Amino acid sequence: MRRGLNSKQHPPLSPSLLPLPPPAVTLSPPCSDMPLAAPPAAVDAAFHELLLQLPGLAAQPQQPQHRAALERFCSRWLLPAGSDLMPAELPQLAAGPPQGWLPQVVQPGIRQWAEHLFRTWDALCRQVRFALPALV
Repeated sequence: MRRGLNSKQHPPLSPSLLPLPPPAVTLSPPCSDMPLAAPPAAVDAAFHELLLQLPGLAAQPQQPQHRAALERFCSRWLLPAGSDLMPAELPQLAAGPPQGWLPQVVQPGIRQWAEHLFRTWDALCRQVRFALPALV
């Protein structure tokens, strides 16, 4: 027998689950969230050149000279994190949840969480900016 969200075996969702905590590990610099400032091939070539100049970089990126080199690389070849995104325009959310939205959810905690998610969805959604240097 398959059990769904309405099963009495599932406890209500705890309000402490919202919002999610920040990640336990912070990258410095946070290159993983930064869009490219040049075409991918140029950034790749520049990074391989950096690896040739600093052979120990991949094995020991936390050494001061390696960290400084990575920060210079990021500032030259990457754009600020989030600069590739902009708020999404979602006019359909202004009217509120569609009629009959979540009609089968009987647990108040889950229904409250879903309604909260719907109310904050426009703040969570982003769309891509298409005029980035790497894409032009």
